Amino acid sequence: MNNDRGFTLLEILASVLILGIVLTVFFQYFVFAQRATTSNEDQLVAMNLAEKVLERMVNTGTGEGYLSDIRKNVTFPIPADNYEEIGKGNCNGASNCENRYQFSVKNQEYEVKLAVYPEHDNLGIYPVEVQVYGADDKLISKVKGLVEL
Repeated sequence: MNNDRGFTLLEILASVLILGIVLTVFFQYFVFAQRATTSNEDQLVAMNLAEKVLERMVNTGTGEGYLSDIRKNVTFPIPADNYEEIGKGNCNGASNCENRYQFSVKNQEYEVKLAVYPEHDNLGIYPVEVQVYGADDKLISKVKGLVEL
């Protein structure tokens, strides 16, 4: 028998089902790509903030307040295998201090903390780690450098 009248209902349902599966997989890729892009953007912003803070500490004579915060709040010498942490909790009402440790970029809040480690080879140079946390207090990025105190 020759059937030239078109597709059967079963053939149409099978093709719609296959098309639905393919489109679902295809759209899942876009959802995953969007999440990955957002996560990478947060990490990039956090890394840039950490590098910016460290650069300010190293290249400006005053460290734009960060170095004075370290000098006020760290007990020297720092014991071996230990570190001192500095953040907005160490401001004690100092003007503009909390603003140094809080950043807002694209409606996302970031908090910076500094970890100061023991002196490097008695040269007055201290390893400092700049840590950037997201709104949920999750560490997003950190950058290490040497700072003269």
